[in-house]
Amino acid sequence: MNSFLKSIGLYSSLTIDLNIGSAELIQRLWKVTYKTNTTFISLEKDSSIPTRFEYRGMIDANTFTIKRRARLFDMNRNNPVFHGTISDKNGLSSVSVEFSRQDFRFLTGL
Repeated sequence: MNSFLKSIGLYSSLTIDLNIGSAELIQRLWKVTYKTNTTFISLEKDSSIPTRFEYRGMIDANTFTIKRRARLFDMNRNNPVFHGTISDKNGLSSVSVEFSRQDFRFLTGL
């Protein structure tokens, strides 16, 4: 199913190498991510999240699932969901990220 979504432009992935350690990367992600469940079905609306958080989601020791939170009067409602894994090699981080549109994620079980 991922190959079909990728062929029509609704799913993509990439790998990024960074010059920081994985612990520092996770710490930086937590600074901009509000902790919520991974299904993004929550009683807490995006407008009630403090404005210092750009994303909402879950971050673990080597994986994360985040989504850009909606802002008041935000016309771009097609915020993708980012699923990523972080690996540490010789003090450098390698991040593999898969992103897909949220509405198709519920339909296909991504």
